[in-house]
Amino acid sequence: MTEDRSVTGAYVDHDLCTGATMCLQMARGGFELDEAGQSVFRPGGQWAASDLEAAADSCPMAAISLVRDPRKPGD
Repeated sequence: MTEDRSVTGAYVDHDLCTGATMCLQMARGGFELDEAGQSVFRPGGQWAASDLEAAADSCPMAAISLVRDPRKPGD
């Protein structure tokens, strides 16, 4: 998969997140766990768009939504 440059971040829905940590495995620099054990996106972290895509695809609860910049090319 080629990197989608339009991905600028991610949002984790805490109503869905169960803390499975698949996102941490796929994009360690992009996520951390909060005090409740749920994932939180780290906008200032070291991540690539392809890592965020992999994290969203691997989330068993589909709790991660990708944030896209409509001004950049992408799908």
